Amino acid sequence: MKKSALLIALVSLLGLTSCDTFTTPTGTIRLFGLSLQKNDPELYTRALTGEALEKCGTLHGMMNIQDELRKFKNTTYSEPVFVSSQSDPLARIIQDNYEVTIEGSNPEIPYALNWKFTVECLTTWTTTWDPINHGNQDSYRKYCNIAKMVGPFCGAPN
Repeated sequence: MKKSALLIALVSLLGLTSCDTFTTPTGTIRLFGLSLQKNDPELYTRALTGEALEKCGTLHGMMNIQDELRKFKNTTYSEPVFVSSQSDPLARIIQDNYEVTIEGSNPEIPYALNWKFTVECLTTWTTTWDPINHGNQDSYRKYCNIAKMVGPFCGAPN
């Protein structure tokens, strides 16, 4: 029963699809949910970075988040909201930060789920000479991770 409740909460929360990648904030949140649904610690830790990885990047942290999600029905997440951007042209890096709110309710529980995640997207680029067009060609790579989680209790740090 508990496993099916978690599955229902995660499917409802994430609207899982097979084409999600770590190149968008929404894709990152969905892959995070998929890692919890499939009980995949490797995918789980790939979705995290920085403070979120330090705070919750253990198997114990993953299990605590799964346990908390099992309690809630009608779980949803907001569209990512752009918060800030920083760039370093010399290092060829752009960092965009987004906030995603995860909410859930259950009439049998006196409190509601209200988590805030910060998703950090790093875009790097390289410039190479294009001999055909006789000019520079820029190549971009974007990768997003959950950098901060406010709300989930992940247990004691490592």
